[in-house]
Amino acid sequence: MSQAVAKPSRPNQGRDARRLRLTDLAERTRVLDPSFPLREAAELLLREGARTLLVGEPAGEILGVVDARGLLEALVQGRDPATPVRAVMRAPGQVLPLPLPEAGVEIRGDHLVLTRGGREASVLCTCRNFQAVWSEWAKRGRELADVAALNHELEGILSASYDGVIVTDAERFLRANESWRRITGLSPKDLEGKRWAELPDDGHVCLRAVKEVLSAALEQGQPATRMRQVRSGNEIYFTANPILDQAGHVLRVVCNVRDVTELNRLRAELERVRSLSERYQSELAELRARQLQPTDFVAESRAMRRVLDLVYRAAKVDATVLIAGESGVGKELVAKFVHRMSPREAGPCIFINCGAIPETLVESELFGYEKGAFTGANREGKPGLFELANHGTLVLDEVSELPLPMQVKLLRAIQEGEIFRIGGVRPVRIDLRLVACTNQRLEERVREGKFREDLYWRLNVIPLEVPPLRDRREDILPLLNFFLGRFGEKYGAVKRLEMDAYQLLESYDWPGNVRELEHVVERLVVLTPGEVIRREHLPENLAIQERKADDLVTVRGVMPLAEARELLEQKLLEQAMEAFGSARRAAQALGVDHSTVVRRLKRRREAVEA
Repeated sequence: MSQAVAKPSRPNQGRDARRLRLTDLAERTRVLDPSFPLREAAELLLREGARTLLVGEPAGEILGVVDARGLLEALVQGRDPATPVRAVMRAPGQVLPLPLPEAGVEIRGDHLVLTRGGREASVLCTCRNFQAVWSEWAKRGRELADVAALNHELEGILSASYDGVIVTDAERFLRANESWRRITGLSPKDLEGKRWAELPDDGHVCLRAVKEVLSAALEQGQPATRMRQVRSGNEIYFTANPILDQAGHVLRVVCNVRDVTELNRLRAELERVRSLSERYQSELAELRARQLQPTDFVAESRAMRRVLDLVYRAAKVDATVLIAGESGVGKELVAKFVHRMSPREAGPCIFINCGAIPETLVESELFGYEKGAFTGANREGKPGLFELANHGTLVLDEVSELPLPMQVKLLRAIQEGEIFRIGGVRPVRIDLRLVACTNQRLEERVREGKFREDLYWRLNVIPLEVPPLRDRREDILPLLNFFLGRFGEKYGAVKRLEMDAYQLLESYDWPGNVRELEHVVERLVVLTPGEVIRREHLPENLAIQERKADDLVTVRGVMPLAEARELLEQKLLEQAMEAFGSARRAAQALGVDHSTVVRRLKRRREAVEA
């Protein structure tokens, strides 16, 4: 137990009085054992300069008090210096209530006296109960300190809040933060301590809204919200949340005031930025596709533009793609484009023509085999194309030619994501993108029983239909120029087409599609003498088709020449527009001015509407 240090007493105070702070008293007061000798107690008083000592058990009750006067009288009277201090201690008095406010404390006789401003306020307690009283006092002091810290923290939180915050009870405003002033223009000091229901709003929108939302929250015992628009045009939300005590009565109401104008502006700005981002991503993808086109893909027609758009969207995901179209339309090129536009671009892209592999070798080519799996097998075994395409893309060309037993194994590989080598006992995990190509109508093959329906639906997740060249004639001239440049560079020959040759090539149906056009251009570049490719240099089959087209003009009866001419021009105009898609190209093919075609189309439209 700590000791008390004596301090000089003031003249107007009693002789035994010493002024101490309560904390000093608790830390410095020494409690003596009742058997402590008088001599040692006197020496202790002299050594520490104290005038009063408490007597009692160190961890128990205070039994009394011994001061310097009592010790001196005992020794003068001839008491044995070894006499215990209990023989001279004064008995304690009655315990009085403990006041809570912190103040000065004096020891007067056997009592602790609470003082304020140097004057006695009340008797605190007797020395007998000092330890119990001090323990309670210290506990209350810690609680007050915690409450003060919590109050300071709460004030800091309210001040830091960007939203306006008002705290009330059922009748009065208790506090408001500075954000309330920023949002509403009203000073917090004008509200604190006033009855909110009786406060005149003077036409102030915010104050009126606060009173409404507080009333609603108190009446319903639930959160209430109001939205108001102030003169500046800002939108402000008022939300009151009641806080209930254990009995269910409203103890406090916390009202949040939030200016959502900026939030709405930011939300609109975010939507605008998101829309711009999506547009820019789409434009970047289109630019990327256009950059790939000069060397990889020629697509000027609307039909092929649609195919390119589907390719870009399909390439983003790993779903299986089924590319259908006639032979020579460019299905393999579309499959390469799917791979190059996909996240698997860095991985391998493996092609296999299912119709060119003997039926007995299809499984070993696709799935591979272990060493010694069959006669003639490689000693070390061989990985199949599925393994070689791992983390990349596997393109199955002419997938309709797969034998039915092989279709079952292909279906399992797609579903399970694993394969078994021939002769193998452990599955091999695969992670690849599957693209299938076919020039057959798989729906018809399914109806004929030549293709499994479940495999068809597994492959036909994202269908892509590449139109034949005759249905996208806008691509013929760009393709002609593209192949002229490629083969001219390859063979070191600069060639150009005469207009008549262009028109004939553009009007040809190209049953072999792009592959046929490519081979025709290569032949013309190699075999045509001179720099200009003329009409007479074109293959005979193109001229035969032109003569057949000439034979289509037939006369089945006599009619006025003017009417026959009108019908013939109308028919030619319809066919030209259908073949070339634009008035300018139709005029070029018909050998007339662009304005003539536009005028006749307008006249034809007006006649139909009439």
